[in-house]
Parts: sequence; structure tokens; C-alpha cells
Amino acid sequence: MLAGASVAVTVTLGLAPAGVAQATTTTSTVTTVRTYATDDTYVSSTRHATTFGAADKLVVGRSGGETRTSYLKFTVRALPAGSRLTGAQVRLPLAGRPPASTLTLLRVPSTRWSERTLTAGRAPRAGSVVGRTTLSARSTVAVFDVGRVVTKPGTYAFALRSSATAAVTRLRSVEYGDRTTGGPEIRLTVRRSVAAPVPAAGGTCTVDALLVPSCGVLWGAAAGGFTDTPRDQALKAWEQTTGRTAAIFHAYH
Repeated sequence: MLAGASVAVTVTLGLAPAGVAQATTTTSTVTTVRTYATDDTYVSSTRHATTFGAADKLVVGRSGGETRTSYLKFTVRALPAGSRLTGAQVRLPLAGRPPASTLTLLRVPSTRWSERTLTAGRAPRAGSVVGRTTLSARSTVAVFDVGRVVTKPGTYAFALRSSATAAVTRLRSVEYGDRTTGGPEIRLTVRRSVAAPVPAAGGTCTVDALLVPSCGVLWGAAAGGFTDTPRDQALKAWEQTTGRTAAIFHAYH
């Protein structure tokens, strides 16, 4: 299992024809897994020996001659057999209204640091830029696509900086809530392939009152369930990707 809370929603899309299985085919399920930061803190350019790992907020930006940079670390656990990562986002909830600015997320090669001991004097070197996002006064979360970096289980560390020179942006740390319900997270998209029987032609395949098929498999996904994409567009895109047409669309209001 992966660390963190996971959400998998399946919507009925199709039913294989009836008959006796003669071979196997592969179907896929897509799961969104939320993995929260194991360490998150920030450092100050004017308080070189001070630690902020216990604070309930992260701070980035410059004000009053003080520059603050935040650090994040995540652990992606081993995947179940037959699974692979197909996407990843770092999502950082904001604490209050941010100044208009650009946040930059950078890869930190070293993961041998802890929020309890990290200070400006011990801060690890930041590496290449992973992504940028622009904030306005209406922003509530900063989102970065890290799919090119987070490609397999392991430990990943990042630094966060702000372009603001006369204001700071405050973000919620894990300590704001707890390690399973809030703070910085990596939202992983995991695809798992499952071998399913392919029935021979002929006969009638039915489902009972609980939608349990008498042969074949039911399969599907929550297309666009964790994005702002309109559901009809997300479903059409999913159909094109999988090469199958949905038989049922189920939505909650």
C-alpha cells in the first residue's frame, strides 16, 4: 500500500460478452493516492540558527530585509504489483490571501535533512527548477506538476521560493492539521493493470440487481474526478485514451 489516504472511484463503463473464458485480457484501474509530507519547514536569511519545523505554516518571500525559503520532503511507498505511476502533483494549501507573485518549486537532491534540525546554516543546496505557478489574491492552493520527477517509489525533496520582494506567502504545513488530513501533499495517479478473462462468443451475459456480472468484467474510472475539467469533456477524453465507449455515466449532485 502507498502511504497517505487514497481515493479510488469506479464508474460502470462496459460489460464483456457472455461465454466460457478462453483467454485473458488486461484492464486498467486508475487510483488517486494522496501522500502527505513527512517533513516541511522554512528557513530565514536573518535567523541562521533558528528552526521552524514545529510551525503550523510555511513562509516564502522577502519582507523587512528577511528572505524565507520553504523545504518539503515526501516518501512515495512501494506500489502494488502491476501498478505504475502515471502522474504526480505537489499541492500546497495557502494560509490566507497571498500577494501577487510567482512561486518556484526546485528539486533538492539531498534528502538527509529533518524539519526538526533544518536551519538556514544547514539548508541543503537547491537544484533544478521543477515548476512555477502564479498566485493572485484569490488563490487558495499552489499546484505543481512533478510527474517528470516523481516517477517511482522513493524519497523526494523540494525547495519553495517566491518572487515577492516586499511581502510573504504563508502556506499550511502538516502541523496545521495532521499527517493524514492536511498540509503539503503529493497527489499521485496510479494505474494498475489486471488480467481478466475474455469469454468466447455466444450466449448472454447479464448482471444481477447488485450489478454483478454473470461473465466478463465491469470496468471504469472517475474521469476528471480530481480536476476542474467538465465531466463530459473528461469522459470523452478518457474514452479516446482507452479506446472504449462508456455504457453508463453516474454522477452525484
